[in-house]
Amino acid sequence: MGVIKNTLKKILIKRANDAVLRLEWINATPIVNIKPEKIERIVFVIPPIGPFAGGHTSILRVGSYLASRGYDVTYAVFDSFDKDNQISAAKACLSDYKGEIVSFEDSYKDNNFDIVIATNIFSVYYAQKLDGYKFVFVQDYEPFFYEAGDYNLFAKKSYELGFHMISLGEWNKKMILKYVDETLKIDTVRFPYEKSEYHYVERDYQKYKDKNSFSLCVYIRKTPRRLPGICQMISKYLTEKFAADGKELKVYYFGETAIDYKYGKNLGKLNKTQLAELYCNCDFGMVASYTNISLVPYEMLATGLPIIEMKGGSFPYFFGDDDAFLFDLNYDLLYFQIKQAIENPQILIERDRRIQNKLNKLSWKETCKEFESILSGVAQD
Repeated sequence: MGVIKNTLKKILIKRANDAVLRLEWINATPIVNIKPEKIERIVFVIPPIGPFAGGHTSILRVGSYLASRGYDVTYAVFDSFDKDNQISAAKACLSDYKGEIVSFEDSYKDNNFDIVIATNIFSVYYAQKLDGYKFVFVQDYEPFFYEAGDYNLFAKKSYELGFHMISLGEWNKKMILKYVDETLKIDTVRFPYEKSEYHYVERDYQKYKDKNSFSLCVYIRKTPRRLPGICQMISKYLTEKFAADGKELKVYYFGETAIDYKYGKNLGKLNKTQLAELYCNCDFGMVASYTNISLVPYEMLATGLPIIEMKGGSFPYFFGDDDAFLFDLNYDLLYFQIKQAIENPQILIERDRRIQNKLNKLSWKETCKEFESILSGVAQD
């Protein structure tokens, strides 16, 4: 018992020390945002890029579009920085990205930007130090990432510093207005997906009635907001429910490497080609969009894959309640809904038709146009 107490004590002390080290450079004094006379140089302030990272991929898409439009685009990486590693990771996210990747220290020495765009709650406090009109590209409501405490407080405060906010989709905006300040001004751009990477697959849902073996691909991450434990429990119970009806359910996890998840096989991190192939070869997909939706459910749906999503999460802000099997910890009800769709494939046919009509209205090009319009709108007349 004493060993356990000492271990917990060490963990708590380390957390407290890490918090101090991470927060010592934070200044929550609101800024004065002065509109630029022109917009030529744009810098995105970002955490270290991870290969195949969805958030970084979105940033690189926006930055690359702006670069193609003639803007001088820089990505300033704070915390650890290895240029070769960061270029390699960026290419894994977006092979033809445009713009220059530098360390935040180098951008601070330069410090001659017209527009500064923070990309998460920590980058806001770095972006404060740079000259230029300041935006924050809100890709998720990050206070939900942390329990009540230091980080949760500074996450909320980051939205109150006077940065011009651009939310990726409506959900973030609603959370900020609800939990931080209902008077804040927040622009939004539509949450898109890349059509060229995830092509529609003509599926014969009618054949589901006669299948004895099904496959389920599950997007799983260690981060609590993606509900890794619940995703495994769903996989377990669905496998058992299918087996009780004399059918097999094969479960394939993806999104994290070198983790031995239960009740399925872990395929690790996959590139875009591997993901598209996985979606095409599976019968169902599952994603836990407990906070803001990710690119994954869009990509799954774009291929015609029926999906399981979290009831009470952000999915209904982007699609309808009937556009997925919505799960609320009632395993029997979830299996009943899936079984009903297997026995009545018209449910899947009509759902897919609705979804494809919604997806056809979306593209990264259109979202980037919306983003550029917001940026150009702040230039002084």
